[in-house]
Amino acid sequence: MRIGGADRFVPGKRGHQHQQGRTRQMKVGQQAVDDAEAEARRDEQRGFGLTAVGRVSRGGSFQRALLCDIRVAAEGTRFRLPELTYGVIPDTGGMGALFETCGAGLVSDLVLTGRVMPADEAFAHGIVSRIVAPDDLDATAREMAEQIAAAPAVTVKMAREVIRHLAQPQIRSSMADEMIYQTFINRSDDMAELRAARAEERPPRFTGS
Repeated sequence: MRIGGADRFVPGKRGHQHQQGRTRQMKVGQQAVDDAEAEARRDEQRGFGLTAVGRVSRGGSFQRALLCDIRVAAEGTRFRLPELTYGVIPDTGGMGALFETCGAGLVSDLVLTGRVMPADEAFAHGIVSRIVAPDDLDATAREMAEQIAAAPAVTVKMAREVIRHLAQPQIRSSMADEMIYQTFINRSDDMAELRAARAEERPPRFTGS
């Protein structure tokens, strides 16, 4: 709802190919950083974000909810970041937003294990600001949005700017890192092994490279 481990260079042909691959990877990573910064600039121009979350919020939808100003959840809603089970990492800024809200311990727990977090736990950690009955979710979100819309727009804008300045640098840094590391993961030996193992229906043999 809107209101308004280090790489090693070995001389020779193989090393040259490795260096070329790393150069391409760095270019792709830089483009990802540029894209993330452009998205952040566009986000600054958007209106206030309030999201009503019901039933299940997982992966990218959970991360996008984390980037909203306010989150309201229905009773029984479940949250999850399952990306590692697919061989990738969360890359929509959710880790940075979670870190600002909950600290490194909970972020590591949710990201590394991919476990489900119930609504009451999300409320206890400040991830959602309210839990309401499922039948009241939309009405509650609309009432909150109308209360905010009734305030002078410039006042809402300035209040948001103060809050955003407290958290935004951490989130932007997180998004830049996520983009670069996701590119590295997609080109890694472990990702190729994961795809091959699933296609061949066998346990993967990861090497950490």
